[in-house]
Amino acid sequence: MANEWQTLSLAEVYDFSSGLSKPRSDFGSGHPFLSFKDVFYNSAVPKQLTELVQSTEQERARCSVMRGDVFLTRTSETMDELGMSSVALADIPDATFNGFTKRLRPKRELIAPGFARYFFRSSEFRAAVNSMSTMSTRASLNNEMLERLTITFPEYAEQEAIAHILGTLDDKIELDQRANETLEAMVRALFKAWFVDFEPVRAKMDGRWQRGQTLPGLPAHLYELFPDRLVDSELGEIPEGWRHSTIGAEVTVCGGSTPSTKEPEFWEDGHHCWATPKDLSALKFPVLLDTDRKITDAGLAKISSGLLPVGTVLLSSRAPIGYLAIANVPTAINQGFIAMKCDGVLPNVFVLLWCRESMDAIVGNANGSTFQEISKGNFRPISVVVPPEPVLVSFRKSADSLYRQMVENERECRSLAQLRDTLLPKLISGEVRVPDAKRIVGAAL
Repeated sequence: MANEWQTLSLAEVYDFSSGLSKPRSDFGSGHPFLSFKDVFYNSAVPKQLTELVQSTEQERARCSVMRGDVFLTRTSETMDELGMSSVALADIPDATFNGFTKRLRPKRELIAPGFARYFFRSSEFRAAVNSMSTMSTRASLNNEMLERLTITFPEYAEQEAIAHILGTLDDKIELDQRANETLEAMVRALFKAWFVDFEPVRAKMDGRWQRGQTLPGLPAHLYELFPDRLVDSELGEIPEGWRHSTIGAEVTVCGGSTPSTKEPEFWEDGHHCWATPKDLSALKFPVLLDTDRKITDAGLAKISSGLLPVGTVLLSSRAPIGYLAIANVPTAINQGFIAMKCDGVLPNVFVLLWCRESMDAIVGNANGSTFQEISKGNFRPISVVVPPEPVLVSFRKSADSLYRQMVENERECRSLAQLRDTLLPKLISGEVRVPDAKRIVGAAL
């Protein structure tokens, strides 16, 4: 710890207050409202709050959101969710905040909001919160507990420098994620136009697309790939020359299993990725780069589907149905998946997007008394329209390029997040000082 840093109790730095508890009927219109989810999922309070609530002038004065305010989740079902934080980096006029959170308002300008953003998300602070919490029916955080917590900080200028370094990494992560939102929207729009709405065929039928003509999303060189009429099929009208099939006939469908967790030889020092639906639930984009748990060679031998190759499409088959990703590392899977090895004519990005567009049919084929599950036997017969190979080749050329860029962006996000998470505790403790951190981050970027 740097000798010149101060340590104070939170009560010396902040005033504590609780937010509003409103009936459901008050939501949907009114004034901006900082929700529990806004606090839980964001280290900084979003600049624009999407949730609205009816509130009085007195409530807005008492439960306002101002620059420097720290919001902590004060109650939760699990210890891990307790004390998650979000810091306001700017005033949000007329906003109020959720009653399941605590607001820590600065008594004086000792802590830079950006520094607070990272301090309250640090593993050290989270450990301090959890160490004094008890689980009865719910974990809870009260004023007495807050008063026992401390904050350690350097001079204000150094706080701002620390926040800038860590914020630079977060800004680049956010930039990559925004790029991926655009890339994902592009590939989904392309799939829908070609294979759901049959827009190129309809444009030719209507005379809107002529040979040699380029339209938005319809370059001239693709003109000969598409027919100019639709024909009846079991699935309704489909482009002439395209065929009706089932997904089980076009990809290899398989499932997985869980080797006994009581056998250390299956898990200890494991190095093979082993996916569960939880791994997919945490993904912002359908790109699987790693898994939470790893299995050994002995554990892998217990799974009949073995190590699935890169490019396998994964669909969670229960609790809930519908998480999707393409495996970008070889991975084994547990029993909560439909895995699709795209060893036929359909590219994996096509299959991924077909699953998304066909989710109603997939869920409709599920059954189960305790929870809905789609079995391999009920999944394989689901219908799919298969275009001619030249159309698929052209789609794959465009879609694969977009998806590869998504993968690269996700890899960079992962690398930058790991660097941020490594630097964060060292910077806010003084173990690593600002000049050294600048050099490290500069090299990474």
